[in-house]
Amino acid sequence: MRYIVLKQILFFAFLIVVPDYGICQSATLTAKIIDQKTKQPITGVIVLNLSNQKNATYTDDEGIFHLLVTKNDSLKIICVGYKDSVIKNSETLNLSSIELRANFFLLDEVVINSISKGSSYSLGNTGKKDQYSYQGGTKGSVLLVFVPNVDSNTNKFITKLKYELMTIERKKHDYKSENEKINKGVVRVRLYSSKDTSIFPKSELLPENIIQTIPLKDEQTLIVDISKYKINFPANGVFVGLEWLGEKNNSYEINLNPAFKTIKSKIDPFSFISFYGKEFNNSGRILNLYHSPMFGIEIEEY
Repeated sequence: MRYIVLKQILFFAFLIVVPDYGICQSATLTAKIIDQKTKQPITGVIVLNLSNQKNATYTDDEGIFHLLVTKNDSLKIICVGYKDSVIKNSETLNLSSIELRANFFLLDEVVINSISKGSSYSLGNTGKKDQYSYQGGTKGSVLLVFVPNVDSNTNKFITKLKYELMTIERKKHDYKSENEKINKGVVRVRLYSSKDTSIFPKSELLPENIIQTIPLKDEQTLIVDISKYKINFPANGVFVGLEWLGEKNNSYEINLNPAFKTIKSKIDPFSFISFYGKEFNNSGRILNLYHSPMFGIEIEEY
């Protein structure tokens, strides 16, 4: 009898001391993200695990994502042109699809008295002949560079975004198979206003999710026309940038391409970096010289 009681005590002590691994077990959550109104899949949506912020991913061409989660994890869903969404207890919801609501931007009303267009010109680092180097983008990163408005007394639209890009040559062992060789990179263009009190990214100016598939070749300039949005060039200047979604394959799993050109300067270029929708940080100084991405804008006076 004493032996049986002792066994029962040891058994219950074991239950108390040993954690319930079922609670901690992880599983791969697969779901589809669609536009609430059109029901169409949304590409390049950030899915961030709030319980483990190193765990994040993007949706693919069909709006599908795969993410490792545990039972009580919450997810944050982020995409340009849509309202952020937080989903709690992700694994228990048995998700099949997630709907995002589009953001509605009120663009400034502009009255243009002159029929003829004003002068157009480029600002920023594009087109410069300075000696340059290049760096690979990392999947999930957003890189911004500041473009000041040196003549805030003149009314101007931002009509184009410009990026000078290159390709990082991969070694054969970087690919698991011949079928995995990639010839296109996938990026999202970004445009931010600056805070009033300091040169720091404030809020996204683009009203839509603009994703570009880039053929990987030695050198090229990506030019994205945003003139239809009639975005005024703010007096405080803007941050123009790129977000790396990966290289083009079935799961967006590979990083780095396209690479971006940089030029060196002894003054702070006010470039900032963020990962998977987190806070921006100054990209810092490298070897006592600042490396500024060769990004820029084209503006048109009115």
